[in-house]
Amino acid sequence: MNVVAVIVLCMIPLVAAFLCTALLMKSFKVMHGLLACLLGALVVIPVSLIQFFLGRTEYFTSGTLISLLLQTVLLNGIIEEVFKMSVLFLIPAKNVQLKEFLAYSALSALTLACVETLIYLVGGSHAFELRLLTAVVIHVCCGFLCGLFVYTVRHASTKFAPFVFAMLLHGIYDYFAMFPLKSPFFYFSIAVILVAIVECRVRYRSVTSA
Repeated sequence: MNVVAVIVLCMIPLVAAFLCTALLMKSFKVMHGLLACLLGALVVIPVSLIQFFLGRTEYFTSGTLISLLLQTVLLNGIIEEVFKMSVLFLIPAKNVQLKEFLAYSALSALTLACVETLIYLVGGSHAFELRLLTAVVIHVCCGFLCGLFVYTVRHASTKFAPFVFAMLLHGIYDYFAMFPLKSPFFYFSIAVILVAIVECRVRYRSVTSA
């Protein structure tokens, strides 16, 4: 497949989401949105390095189901979400409403997901469509939850639950997503995505009703 075509395919969800958000949300600031996307792309670098070196340690190379669960929860869930959450503090918050900040958070997470999909595809992954549909959704949901956490921190009403759920749901999703498509365990990853969507709604309502 042509390299340019691969890049375009991987970035279509991000471009579409950015344009739709910019057109439909009156308070959306394009420069803040672009900054969010840049931060999401930059997160790939430290996350990949940490995952590479930690993934080579004896604790994550035994190949047992327990080691795989530890790997996905720690390396994918906790590490990725900590970095995704941390960069959100770099997005200007002055006069930014919750919905607007969550849009930036989702775009940042979507950028990371699209870049990761591109890396997997270049690396020879044959599950491109599946990853684009599922991994992108879980990333955006977890980015949304991270955004809720950061917003509450900035407004002195910190709620830790959204961030905790972001880490756990991401890690558990990756664990089940590693199973082959023919395995019934793989479909638990779809269930995790549905739970993540519900959690976004529940945690959003808990913040707005506080």
